[in-house]
Amino acid sequence: MRKLQEIIGGKDEIADLEDRLAKARAKAATIEAELDQLAAQRELAEDFEAAQAIDKKIERLKFDSGRARRTIDDLNAKFADARARRARERFAFFSRETARLFPKLRSALEAALEVQLEAIRLREAAAAELGESAIVTIPVIIYRGLMMPELVEMWRKEIDRQLANTTAAPRSRPAPAPRPARPLQPGAAAHPPLNGTRSAPLEKRVRKPLPQIEGGMRVVALKNGLEINGERLVAGDVAVMRPDQAEQAMRAGNVDLAPDLAPTAQEKA
Repeated sequence: MRKLQEIIGGKDEIADLEDRLAKARAKAATIEAELDQLAAQRELAEDFEAAQAIDKKIERLKFDSGRARRTIDDLNAKFADARARRARERFAFFSRETARLFPKLRSALEAALEVQLEAIRLREAAAAELGESAIVTIPVIIYRGLMMPELVEMWRKEIDRQLANTTAAPRSRPAPAPRPARPLQPGAAAHPPLNGTRSAPLEKRVRKPLPQIEGGMRVVALKNGLEINGERLVAGDVAVMRPDQAEQAMRAGNVDLAPDLAPTAQEKA
């Protein structure tokens, strides 16, 4: 409880001075109101003696008003001194607390960095052993955001969602047995290649250079035919997107975060 009061900062002295100031100002305002009433009454006095009686009251109230103003000035000076003293004390306190908290924060961040590097190495090992396209359903748990509560909460919810929806790796289907070759009729020759030439290999898919996006996020496509920045991708391709586009695509289940070292679709082409 004492520690909490120290962090919040005690306000007993300042609060007491504020209360005394409020009372002194209220008293001074009351005196001024009475002086105005007496001044009006004196104008309507029926005779000299009545006017003299009112004058005595006015003089008494003027004396009280002067004393109230001096009290207010004295309290204002004390209030200013108390606030300045409290500001110096609070500055020293927050400086000490900052120095005390820094080693704890540094240790926590260094520990988080070790786990982050472990997650990166694990993802790289999985991609190297199985291939990027084979691990697209494994969540990328690497955290790339700022250490802010709302960003960490968003990251936590997304990883929890992905982990809950993670399915087992699809079983590889056995290759179909080759069909037996049809026996050639006696005297028949094998069918020659069309135009007497061998079939040309399929042309390699050509991709346009991806635009340079400042602060872009590397993502991996989870579906075939996904179009990103004018480039049609297949599942497993890595591309670069603006952060807002990447977040929207991840919410729709179209892409996932890609490891930093994964090549983009352009680089693989």
